[in-house]
Amino acid sequence: MSTERSNELVIEYLGETHVVSPDRDFTFGRAADLSLDADRTLHRVLGRFIFRQGLWWVRNEGRTIPVTLVDRESRSRLSIDAGREAVLTFANSTVRFQARKTPFEFEVRQTVVSSSEADGTGDPAGTETTVTAGRVPLTDDQRLALVMLAKDDLEDPHRTGPMRSNAEMARSLGWKLSRFNRKIDNLCAKFSRAGVPGLRGSTDQLAIDRRSRLVEHCLATRIVSRDDLALLEAMRPTETSPETPHG
Repeated sequence: MSTERSNELVIEYLGETHVVSPDRDFTFGRAADLSLDADRTLHRVLGRFIFRQGLWWVRNEGRTIPVTLVDRESRSRLSIDAGREAVLTFANSTVRFQARKTPFEFEVRQTVVSSSEADGTGDPAGTETTVTAGRVPLTDDQRLALVMLAKDDLEDPHRTGPMRSNAEMARSLGWKLSRFNRKIDNLCAKFSRAGVPGLRGSTDQLAIDRRSRLVEHCLATRIVSRDDLALLEAMRPTETSPETPHG
């Protein structure tokens, strides 16, 4: 019988196994909790696993080396640049990176409970009915705005062009620009409070960057997927639909 408990990480490297509980961080690098190799080009601490807001996060604490998470059950992968962090959404993943001379990889398995199991509440009542990873509740309008924001990336995951303007996306929904902007502001505030970095900013460039960061996070954590594109038709509200006071 397995002795693993919910929200533990099991990390395996060259026959070495570490079981990490949510009450402590776990580092990897040349001189870390998971000590990888004597290659002097590898950072002493390249990365760190952190349990926060009910989720495991991976932080790249290096200066130059990207860390890639590869889902062992699909073709999905996520690259984390130096100084950035991301939610570990894959139940079974391979962590890969390369120092100047040596490639490295190790396996990570996590046991996860759903948000309703974690807090014992089930689906919340009232207007905030859609619960996403990180226990961030979304109104229908917020989810619709989020899917519109991610629409181009959902349709073409390999696209490289710029994100469309808020005005164009608002027109596609049949909304006023002020309404769409308010939804994006509230989405950024909600996910920022849940611990997602890079979503606060007031200048034009920061506003552009935070939209990209929001989409990046929601795609990586599977908060939105291609299946949600159907919502752009099925859930499209009319301009006369009532506004959610805090949505």
